[in-house]
Amino acid sequence: MKHVFSALGPAQENLYFRLKEAELLDHLRREAGLAAGLQRIGGAAGAADQDLLHGLLDLGYTSDTVVLLPLVPLVQIAWANREVSSRELERIRELLTCAALTREVLRSTCLKAG
Repeated sequence: MKHVFSALGPAQENLYFRLKEAELLDHLRREAGLAAGLQRIGGAAGAADQDLLHGLLDLGYTSDTVVLLPLVPLVQIAWANREVSSRELERIRELLTCAALTREVLRSTCLKAG
């Protein structure tokens, strides 16, 4: 049985391996990006469950948007009667401000530590 590359010649053999290497590097970069994304969203959500984090990423959540998930029930209740009272709106704004400040504190703390 002839070696598969003997008919291709050295140039074709080199091209084949360069393409395979490029595919592998692309795959590794995607995996590294996914791992980094999972780590970021996990830190923002305060969760470590990989299935949950994959699900959130699949739904399009990011580390910036996942922090808003705890507000969903509050907003749903506020809109239950088709209008949001000024008290409800003020409380939602307070919580959004608190979430933004918490995120900034965490970000600056991490930057100082790194």
